[in-house]
Amino acid sequence: MKLFEFQAKNIFRDAGIHVPESALVKTKSEVKKALSVIG
Repeated sequence: MKLFEFQAKNIFRDAGIHVPESALVKTKSEVKKALSVIG
């Protein structure tokens, strides 16, 4: 069975395994916004 990363993260979350927050960014302004949310 092959899983994409987002699928594996969902399985881990459902099983109660901590998964760090993440964000997909494409521009510098998105990076700044993501950093303010993620920390």
